[in-house]
Amino acid sequence: MDVDGDEVVVCTCPCASTVAGGKTSGEAKLYSKSLRWRASDESNLTGARVLTLLSVTAHQRNKPGSATASLRLVPDNDPKRALVLTFASESERDTLSDRIKEQIRHIEESKRGVPTAAELTAREELLKTNKELATLYEETVKAGVITDEDFWEARRNLFTDAIAKKAT
Repeated sequence: MDVDGDEVVVCTCPCASTVAGGKTSGEAKLYSKSLRWRASDESNLTGARVLTLLSVTAHQRNKPGSATASLRLVPDNDPKRALVLTFASESERDTLSDRIKEQIRHIEESKRGVPTAAELTAREELLKTNKELATLYEETVKAGVITDEDFWEARRNLFTDAIAKKAT
């Protein structure tokens, strides 16, 4: 396991980016919470870029079979700050792209956290007292259509209100 500071290196991939109007070879390193691109020439810090993964609001691959495989990452809905990487092959691009998506999903899932005992109790009570909700739960979660966490995440306000009522 490669560690850099407090972040684990998840994936490393050779690629190029545009620096000062010219294509510059370099390397993208995917960390647990960020993506960093740096020019291969260690003495050249010009153009080095860091994107926090949760800031990525657009993630685009160019069409398969294009002359150059590329990946465009836009932070905070700001296309002017987009990081465009080009790769020697589509497989390299796809590997990095897939790993970025996996890492973002992992971060988002870990942020949700484990439900508290109060949340679990409130969920149970809601299912007992709300027949419509209980039926929907049976048809979606019990049938395997969505996960228990996804079901409750969409209805967080219901059990948050129930927990608040119990606390008063």
